[in-house]
This record gives sequence, structure tokens and C-alpha cells, in this order.
Amino acid sequence: MWLEPYIQPPVYIITKNPINSIADFKGLKIRAPGAYGKFLRNLGASPVSLAWNEIYTSMATGVIDGSIGSNMIDHRDGNHVEVAKYMYRLPLAGAQVLLAGAQVLPIIVNRAAWKKLPEDLQAVVRKATVIHAEEQLAMSKKWESEALAEMQKKGLLWSPEPSAADRKAWADASASLREEYAAQDKYSKQLIDILKNQK
Repeated sequence: MWLEPYIQPPVYIITKNPINSIADFKGLKIRAPGAYGKFLRNLGASPVSLAWNEIYTSMATGVIDGSIGSNMIDHRDGNHVEVAKYMYRLPLAGAQVLLAGAQVLPIIVNRAAWKKLPEDLQAVVRKATVIHAEEQLAMSKKWESEALAEMQKKGLLWSPEPSAADRKAWADASASLREEYAAQDKYSKQLIDILKNQK
């Protein structure tokens, strides 16, 4: 049984050259596993599957042009700014973040154990999961901010903010994947529905 999910801060793409528009993704070799790879392929990139510990060397030697990371902390801990200087912020919000802009971390409870709890305790657990989600997001944002400051000291630069047309292209690429994943099973559909209702 799903309780309150929480959404991590957005993922970012670090690249060796700036991304000035969606057109710059065409043919770009980006380490992007799974759904991230499908998403970037919709934008014209060439996703590459690599183990996490191969990213640094692959960017340094030109095997890949960039990498998508779970969050800013991953890029910092991988020392990626030493071999790629440009960070691209994904221009998505709300439901559009699915599969491209964030990690969604649901809290799952055994249904049989849940049903054994009286309603008043179920209410307590539900309230606790909401508090946990809010606190986790606040801590994640703090850690992201610290990671960003460290990377900027090492020379991190930002690609330009996406134009309105680029934001629309991202939203369109996101929409098709949301529907694809929603059709896979009832849990994926439930998650999509939750995200669609987020602002």
C-alpha cells in the first residue's frame, strides 16, 4: 500500500559544452539509464548506458558528452566538474518532472499489517509520512545547496535557462513517457495520478 511519496530535488545534466537550446541535444552522447534515456532520446540525444564509476573517465576521454545525475550531490561526489563544466537545469515542474526531473520515493506499507492497525493509528502513520516527506525534501534541498556551492568553487557554470519553446519541448517529451508508464501497471498509474495533481 502506498502512503505519502516525496519527491527529491530535480536531476541535472552536466555537459562538457553549454546547452543553449533543445537543438544542442541532437546527437549528444549522454549517460542516461532507463527512463532518463528514453526521455533524452525523445529530445534527439543519444543515450548511453554506463556504470556510475565509468562516468568520470568517459567524459574525460570523450566517450560521452555529459551525464544525467540523480541530483547535484551525485555530480559533486563523482567529481564530474573536473571534466565537464556546464550544468543544465531541466525545465520541468509539477507532473512534468516524472521520469526526467526528479526521483519519486514512495513510502510503502504491507497491506495486511496496515489493515491490522485501528483507524486512529492509521491516521497517525499517515500524518507521520507527510511530515517525513516534508522534512526529507527540506534536507535534500539543503544538501543540494551545499553540493552546488562546492562545485561552483571548482568552476561549475550554468547553461542558459531554456526558452519557452524549449520548455514546451521538454513538457511534450515528458507527456508521452508518463502515459507509457501509466499503462504498465496499477502502481505506476497511481504514481502518475499523484504527480498530475501536484502543482
